[in-house]
Amino acid sequence: MDISTNTAVIIGESEIEDDYTKPEEVEKARHLLEKNLEAELTRLVETAQSLKCDLLGVGAQMSRDNPIMWEKYKENWEETFSGLKINVDCKIVITGSGIDNVTLKKSANK
Repeated sequence: MDISTNTAVIIGESEIEDDYTKPEEVEKARHLLEKNLEAELTRLVETAQSLKCDLLGVGAQMSRDNPIMWEKYKENWEETFSGLKINVDCKIVITGSGIDNVTLKKSANK
């Protein structure tokens, strides 16, 4: 099973001295955000599976998208859910920044 997210963000503040007017710095931030979000969501999924608690609504989504498959698994869903191989893929688009290079340098020197 795959879980995919598409998230748009605006960088509002930063405690580091990166220059977000440079595309390579924005790309570096985007990549780090994606990896961090994937790690957090993977940890959430693993915890939910260990508790046999479908808090993400995977079963409910399956019942809507594929009712025939849902009928096959619904009786023992907690066990099935806890054993699923779930892949997490996060895509982030940075749509802007309220930070300029001067602001970053001032906040870094505090």
